[in-house]
Amino acid sequence: MFVKGVATALEIQDVEHILNELAGVERVLIDTEDGKINIKYDDTQISMEHIAL
Repeated sequence: MFVKGVATALEIQDVEHILNELAGVERVLIDTEDGKINIKYDDTQISMEHIAL
C-alpha cells in the first residue's frame, strides 16, 4: 500500500495513528521517501481490504 501527499512528520503521525486505532492492526510504518506503508496486522481480526478503506 502506498500513500501520496503525506509530506510532514505530523501528517505521517496522523496516518499512522488512524491506522493503529483499527482493531487487529499491530504496527504501521510509513517510508517518507517513497510513501510505502508497511502494516503488520492480524488477518483473523481485520483484512487488508478493510484497512484500505
